[in-house]
Amino acid sequence: AATLTGTSFCSAPATIPQDPDGLPPTHPLPPTTAADHLIPRNETI
Repeated sequence: AATLTGTSFCSAPATIPQDPDGLPPTHPLPPTTAADHLIPRNETI
């Protein structure tokens, strides 16, 4: 089980490095901005 958890953790950050430690440095704005961008994006589609 430990091995699976470790792999999952490595996959999560590798797939979306902007979620964990990539959000603050990449986007100095609060998480609200990211959500706001997703909302209008769906509307446009």
